[in-house]
Amino acid sequence: VGRLSAQFGTETPRHAPVRGGLAPWQERRAKEILLAHLDGSISLERLAAECRLSRSHFARAFKVSTGMSPLRWLNAQRIERAKTLLLNTALG
Repeated sequence: VGRLSAQFGTETPRHAPVRGGLAPWQERRAKEILLAHLDGSISLERLAAECRLSRSHFARAFKVSTGMSPLRWLNAQRIERAKTLLLNTALG
């Protein structure tokens, strides 16, 4: 029944941490910090320390969890923010 439910979408999928990725609290914390520092004034070392990981382990786990490096994720957020600002700016 479990496989059929998952296959046909009658059950809400559970979001388990991806093997080798960040724990949910670590991913949330890293994204919060990055969003608070859209100007890039946060170091990878500080992000890793906030997640209680080494710099290299954090970078690797972040990419596993999000599909992109912390810098690439930050740049994507900057682009989304710029789009929002452009859409909501009166250019008249």
